[in-house]
Amino acid sequence: MIRLTKNGILILGLLFMLYVSSMQSQSGLLFLVIGVIVGCFVVNMLGALRSIKQLQLGKLPTIRLTEGKQSSVSLEVENAAAKPIGMLEVGSKFGNLLKIMILKGNESQYHSPEVTFSRRGVYRLSELKLSSTFPFGLITTFRRINREGEFVVYPQVYSCPSPKAAGFEPMVGGS
Repeated sequence: MIRLTKNGILILGLLFMLYVSSMQSQSGLLFLVIGVIVGCFVVNMLGALRSIKQLQLGKLPTIRLTEGKQSSVSLEVENAAAKPIGMLEVGSKFGNLLKIMILKGNESQYHSPEVTFSRRGVYRLSELKLSSTFPFGLITTFRRINREGEFVVYPQVYSCPSPKAAGFEPMVGGS
């Protein structure tokens, strides 16, 4: 899936204004600028598509953590291409899991998940979404990643003060 970002929509509006002004002034010189901007959109779309196709996630194990804290387990990401990829986000309904700025060609890195869970429960990673805006941030491309694995979020242990003892009550009965 391909979508324009907010910056892409603004640049597209600028592109339309340049086109209208070039038609009014009957100057062909502005068409050169329009062509450069359209070329940036095409390069952005191709770079973002290549980024989401070439990123490979390592095995996603069952990650256990307590609510309100981040995970200390690192996840492996790898670039399978010879060219650099970047501006990637791996996320789901519960938040962004990873943000990767750039991966050089044939490079692998380890990243800790950035998401914190405020509620306990089991969060499945069956529908992860990978998105990229590489290299200019004008177009966003998306891809679904079906992975096994889950986050198991345990309740946080809160401090519980013991009640103050007021004294001993005499017991009636018994031996």
